[in-house]
Amino acid sequence: MNTPDPSHKIPGCPHFTWKEALWLPQWNRSANEEDGLNDEILGNLEATFRALESLRAFFGKPIKVHVAYRPDAYNRLVKGAKNSAHTKGMAVDFSIPGLSCDDVREKIIQNKLLEALGLRMENLSGSNWIHVDTREPGPGGRFFKP
Repeated sequence: MNTPDPSHKIPGCPHFTWKEALWLPQWNRSANEEDGLNDEILGNLEATFRALESLRAFFGKPIKVHVAYRPDAYNRLVKGAKNSAHTKGMAVDFSIPGLSCDDVREKIIQNKLLEALGLRMENLSGSNWIHVDTREPGPGGRFFKP
């Protein structure tokens, strides 16, 4: 496996680059193979970002990615959930400039986009990001509490 060039677009995602998928803000660098990045995680990220492309198309606005893949050590640093979907490349935290995150979550739910895109979404009203992931729904369905 070769770590993708951060400037390259994610396959099937004309609006997102590998930098957005792999950037680790607190480390000020992109994740790489030494962090545990592998082909399975890259494949998961491609699927996650294809769903994000669909959300971008629905809202008709650019999306700001806060974080997607988080290696285990980084996940511990930011106090992420022990079994976070981020550590598998199956989650992304984002916002849409000009829209409140609560409004975005409401529109996603009202328009049944979670079901249509095979996503789950964190129920965290008042936050400045929206978390979606591609894990199978649990006992709480597609909308879950952290």
